[in-house]
Amino acid sequence: MKKNYFLLLVLCFFAMTSFSAQPEGKTTRLSKERIFKLKMHGNQSSMLRTAIALNVLIFEDFSKFTEGSEAAPTTVDLTDDDLSIPASYTQVEGWWGWGVFQAGGVAYIGWVNYSEYDPEIEDGPGFIATPSFDVSFSPDNYTIKFKARSKSATGGELDVYWNWNDGYNYNGETVFITDQWAEYTVTALVGDKRSFVDIWGYGSEFFIDDIEISAEGDTGITDHSVNNNVNFYVSENALSANGLATSAVVEIYNLIGVKVQTAVYDSGNIKLNLAKGAYIVRSGNYSQKIIF
Repeated sequence: MKKNYFLLLVLCFFAMTSFSAQPEGKTTRLSKERIFKLKMHGNQSSMLRTAIALNVLIFEDFSKFTEGSEAAPTTVDLTDDDLSIPASYTQVEGWWGWGVFQAGGVAYIGWVNYSEYDPEIEDGPGFIATPSFDVSFSPDNYTIKFKARSKSATGGELDVYWNWNDGYNYNGETVFITDQWAEYTVTALVGDKRSFVDIWGYGSEFFIDDIEISAEGDTGITDHSVNNNVNFYVSENALSANGLATSAVVEIYNLIGVKVQTAVYDSGNIKLNLAKGAYIVRSGNYSQKIIF
């Protein structure tokens, strides 16, 4: 039975909660599920992310969810026993959840039989959670943006939680969605060096895509402007540059600051071994956003 060895940890955590202060704005209808989930997260290694050049901390377009379709999602939950989603399916590692399925370039969050692991927890739609990230440079305000639609013709609800202090404190907002794709934005009111966001379905399974976490403020990383004499551009899966010195080292980062490729520029093209998406190219004091 998948994840059954966590049950004992969960029950122990229930016993411990009577000694803990209640977080602000706690939502009662998912409180058992969230206690269950937060205990799981506490047993995972935290992967802190810091923005580079742009204040986009997290972006995931699920382009590696290549199997299945919206009409027929895959039937195998991608999440492992520790609730993690294998890194090969996401732009960066650290995503996690339960009931996460591929649906042809988007994620489908399906039904989870929580009661198999604790009879007191009602069955319901699963959830998806971001890697941890550092938003301490903007602790009072950051933005959660995503596209979603409900599986149900009558629509549904999503509970969007912003978490800090490794999830031991959290708050959230309910978003009402329809069965048509639309973009939704939630403003998180608290963040720190160990923040993450998790999105839960309520009542109905749902599809989700293009999750973006962004913030305004000084990240503490120098944001070099594009030099007027240097310009990077992409053509046919290769990176080229105007005005860049031969033998210059070129580094490519994803939007949450993880270096994904390094090459030496030789006045020719640099083949990009990357998934489609947005990146930051840096060479010396020059940096530029590219779309690949």
